[in-house]
Amino acid sequence: MKKLIALDVDGTLVNSNHVITEKTKNTLLKCQKEGHILVIASGRDVEGVKDLAEDLEFDTYNGLLSNYNGCRVTDFATGQVLFNHTFKIDQSNEIISFVKNLDVEIFTFKDGKVYSDDKNNKSLIDTTKRLKIGYLIDKNMRNGIDFLANNMIIGGSKEKIDQVYPIVQKEFESKYTVVRTTANYVEFMPK
Repeated sequence: MKKLIALDVDGTLVNSNHVITEKTKNTLLKCQKEGHILVIASGRDVEGVKDLAEDLEFDTYNGLLSNYNGCRVTDFATGQVLFNHTFKIDQSNEIISFVKNLDVEIFTFKDGKVYSDDKNNKSLIDTTKRLKIGYLIDKNMRNGIDFLANNMIIGGSKEKIDQVYPIVQKEFESKYTVVRTTANYVEFMPK
């Protein structure tokens, strides 16, 4: 029986050094050779998991990418987007407008890069380094964006996120999916 095997990235597919161990890689290649389908399921942008998909030979075995916490699904071999759920522009801008005075960092992804308003914010630096992707800076981002985003992310210290999470959750949980994905990040996705 063919199975679909979905793998989160951090702490699941990769170890604490952010690499796939040989044992894990060999096991997953064997699964694919047996006809099972692998899916990398992550909050990351496609570019942030591309190297992992290449290591696992997704182009050969028709692996899938589920990015932005399930908002987009892509066939890695063909690049065909099978599903793409985005915010409407006014929805993204509603989130931006609400959080811009909460003393948090805000970002999303655009064109395979982290899109933010400040190249010196800790969230941007952490995300670009960990995902090995570039960034786009728009100093006017907090006045609104003009593209369809799959997610919006706020970041800050654990203490700041402890304080802000209940506020944004109360404001938006009826409209959007609001998840605290780590101690330092809250992510917003379309329902």
